[in-house]
Amino acid sequence: MLKNLILLLCVFGLLGSCYQYNKPDKPDTFLSKEEMFHVLLDLKLIAEVKGKDKRVLDSAHITTYNYIQKKYGIDSVQFEENNAYYSFYLEDYKDIFTRVKDSFSKLKDHYRTVLEEERIAKKKRDSLKSLEKGLNKWELNKDLDEELESGLIEAISDND
Repeated sequence: MLKNLILLLCVFGLLGSCYQYNKPDKPDTFLSKEEMFHVLLDLKLIAEVKGKDKRVLDSAHITTYNYIQKKYGIDSVQFEENNAYYSFYLEDYKDIFTRVKDSFSKLKDHYRTVLEEERIAKKKRDSLKSLEKGLNKWELNKDLDEELESGLIEAISDND
């Protein structure tokens, strides 16, 4: 029993000591949790656009890392270093990913609402245009009827 306990303590001691040695260094270009959140949110948005219609990004000549580099001033190596650093601190990384997921869901809901409002507004505009055309046709017919009644336009019949 004592041998098993000593062996178990040695294994945990060894694992604990390895934990400290595998700890990644803080990157030279360190991104705060807030900055990392924004980078990961943008990467999620780009991935969604690529998944829906890759031609949108291709036609705009946008590549993922090119976009991130221009927007945040970091290259792919700096991103990977920060990603490795945060992945070592799982609680921080989990918090960041939870915020990304929640924000993405809110953005999707917001844009669904905007699209629905636009669809309803377009339907109203189309209905009004259709009604306006009908009214214009009615006005034209009404004007013709009045002109016929006043004698400005003579009725033509086959019997004349």
